[in-house]
Amino acid sequence: MQPLWIKICGMRNAGAIEAAAGAGADAVGFVFHEASPRNLSLDAAQLLQRAVPAGVERVAVFLHPSQALVDAVLGAIAPDWVQTDVADLARLRLP
Repeated sequence: MQPLWIKICGMRNAGAIEAAAGAGADAVGFVFHEASPRNLSLDAAQLLQRAVPAGVERVAVFLHPSQALVDAVLGAIAPDWVQTDVADLARLRLP
């Protein structure tokens, strides 16, 4: 049996990241979808990623993003993982 891998999504402040890491999360998610109340700007994400402790991975979470948004997020925060709808993968270029 594989161990669980746990991501807690929707990080909006350093306290939430600290709580997620303290609870044993393997990763934290930063949402980049304008319609979401947990949506982050690139500037906010850049600041927040500094609060992610070593050993906790960073996930950029999208829903039907433009290529320009994906490129901007990858360039600004260099996440460990990208999460999006499977239908998006056919049209997006990921490194």
